[in-house]
Amino acid sequence: MLEDGDTITIGPYPDLVFVYHQLENVPTSLPLTASQRKEAELFRDRYIITDRTPNILPIKAAFETNQSIYIISELAAGGDLYSLILRYKQLEERGIRTIVRQVLRGVAYIHSKGVAHRDIKPENVLLGITPRVPYRVMLSDFGDSAVTGPRRMKSNVGTSFYRPPECHTPGLDHDLSVDIWAVGMLTLQLFLGYEEFPGGDSVVFTSQEDIDNYLNMIFVALTDEDRISEAAKHFIRKCLAYNREKRPTARDAFYHDWLQQPKEERKRLKQLEADNILSWKPQKVKFPIIEDLTAQSTWQGNKDAHVLRSSAMWPSTTLHFSS
Repeated sequence: MLEDGDTITIGPYPDLVFVYHQLENVPTSLPLTASQRKEAELFRDRYIITDRTPNILPIKAAFETNQSIYIISELAAGGDLYSLILRYKQLEERGIRTIVRQVLRGVAYIHSKGVAHRDIKPENVLLGITPRVPYRVMLSDFGDSAVTGPRRMKSNVGTSFYRPPECHTPGLDHDLSVDIWAVGMLTLQLFLGYEEFPGGDSVVFTSQEDIDNYLNMIFVALTDEDRISEAAKHFIRKCLAYNREKRPTARDAFYHDWLQQPKEERKRLKQLEADNILSWKPQKVKFPIIEDLTAQSTWQGNKDAHVLRSSAMWPSTTLHFSS
């Protein structure tokens, strides 16, 4: 655990503090998220799931004050998927398959809990560097997530091109399948590499024919360069169905032939994933999910520095923040 009196300084990101968890001997990060107190309940529902699967960014601890919720998470030392795309320009299909399988594992898990992410995109897929394989892929940023129920979700959230057609119509409800559309777009982006989606945000899909024509245009170029297989095209088409009822579930998408065949490739992928899990361990859910520090917080001299003292999740820990 952090030793009492350790000083944590703001890193290169204005809303992120880097810390080191001495007990677990792993780097962590501390996003400072401005939040109203009423958002604490939503946080508890969303983040209670994050330490139960290797493909969700683990939350180590959370502290609540009158003004903010302080979230301590694992540091994704490999950056995000967007940075990976910029770094390598174009990824090989084998690598794309490895990434998409892990993303779907994370999506399948949150869907099993009735939670839709609603903002899956390269910037929200983080990469943890592991000892034996290049990356462990983790979904992050559940700020737009929602718990589904008898009433479907209606709020228009997420990033434009990764939102399905039903989300572009105000008042039209949507469900868990919004994430499957996003996975399809994410996969397409990985094949395109650093190239932008043709047409950008101006593209509007009003029918399945619109989607098919758009994909055909992209697939012709990718096929000419021998960058995509027929199985991958089929997977993307299934995810990008205009009718949400025709999109596969996360579990069904995971078992698509593109991610399972041939047998030798599936064996390789399963071994990679098994190696990934060696660098991760599930954590027991601790209560309270968010420790209320309101009564424990003390201010040191000026508004730019204060101390938060934890007595439950991280005993005898004092976190000093300064501008």
